[in-house]
Amino acid sequence: MKSNDTPEKLVEAGLRHYDFNNYLEAIKEYDKAIKLNPNYVNAWYNKALSLDALQRYEEAIEAYNRVIVIELNYTNAWYNKGLAFSSLKKYKETIEAYDKAISIEPNFANAWYVKGLVFDGLNHYSLYF
Repeated sequence: MKSNDTPEKLVEAGLRHYDFNNYLEAIKEYDKAIKLNPNYVNAWYNKALSLDALQRYEEAIEAYNRVIVIELNYTNAWYNKGLAFSSLKKYKETIEAYDKAISIEPNFANAWYVKGLVFDGLNHYSLYF
């Protein structure tokens, strides 16, 4: 780490790696940012996205949890946490995460849509009514 590195600059560097699918390098940059500022929500959120891209869903969920501790109403963290749970076939937790995202942002169409897909996949049509 350079002496003039800031959490913001490190996250920007991480995003450049992410854009080129260099997720491990991106995570290294986010970790440096987190070391400088453990409550930097953008570093945690982007780290979670990178972990998701690597299919390291349990770790991604842990990172989303850190985001949510820092900023409870971070809608996209709840939504993406739901996607990670879905990838792990933990559907109860998936629905709970989507419900939280929807409670924060009632017009969040993607959350409603994927929640419906989960219900459909589980044949829980009665839960719609």
